Amino acid sequence: MKKAAVTILLLLASALAFPSLAAAAAPLTVEDLFRPFEYLNLTEVYDHYSALIDFFIYTLIFVGLSQATLARLYEGRGGRAVAIGVGLSLATAAVIAEETYHFSLKSFGPYATTLTILALGIMTALFVRERMGIGQKVEVSLLGTQIALQSPDILHFLHFGEERAREFRASPTVGHYECADGTWIMIVGIDQKFWPRIARALGLEELIDDPKFARGDPRAVNREELQARMEPAFRSAPAAQWLERLRGQDVPASVVQDYAALVQQEQPWANGYLVEQEHPRFGRQRVVGTHIHFSETPGGVGAPAPELGADTEAVLARLAANGRTGSP
Repeated sequence: MKKAAVTILLLLASALAFPSLAAAAAPLTVEDLFRPFEYLNLTEVYDHYSALIDFFIYTLIFVGLSQATLARLYEGRGGRAVAIGVGLSLATAAVIAEETYHFSLKSFGPYATTLTILALGIMTALFVRERMGIGQKVEVSLLGTQIALQSPDILHFLHFGEERAREFRASPTVGHYECADGTWIMIVGIDQKFWPRIARALGLEELIDDPKFARGDPRAVNREELQARMEPAFRSAPAAQWLERLRGQDVPASVVQDYAALVQQEQPWANGYLVEQEHPRFGRQRVVGTHIHFSETPGGVGAPAPELGADTEAVLARLAANGRTGSP
């Protein structure tokens, strides 16, 4: 199934690229190869074909899981056919559930990183159980994951007291906007369904069906014009009012907190996502802690980096000892 999927993708890419290759009068360049995809908006493609794409992903997941379990259970009795049949049935049921309850795999995007971190923690716990015979509870959280992902920038702030510049906004419907009271709020309108809700919350109903903004692809092309309409709207009222209106339209929105506000909160310290550590030169320092917690084999922050030459004597002694004993 994986080989078939790769073959289909390669054929599609060839079909899209062929017109450019045939029309190219100048020597072929890398830009020529990718020009057919210049205005391809994957979000727009997904919005149009989400059921089909999700079915394909569900099929890979459920058939793979069935192969790993049922194929062995029914080995010699059509186990592979049983696994494929069960996998396709589960994939079909998942797509029907999507249509019934109005969700898609894309809806889980904000949680994907945390789920990945959880998978890493589970694999680590399974490794410990295999090697040491210890079972334990694994804990992760959205807060801990986001702190871990931003740890270089957070450490920079904790040490120097200033924040680094960041990318301003991913798209008009996914990004942060300044309000009348100087507070910034973040909106996350990932799916197409959020665009009309955002426009209604901002009082920009006339833009909902405007061809320049109605769908994801034209919104990306005309993002500067759209942001020029949305930014003044946000600046016309305080953050609390916009949060109430956006949440009233079921748009994910929250106040943007800087790192100075983050380190003043109790929760990151209580969870061990931020900790204090003694440094030989700088004294007591605040650093980012561990974001995966194990109940029986807890981790911790390592020792500070050694000063230049701090380990020279120990390393030379070890090398001398190795030389005397003949060990590598």
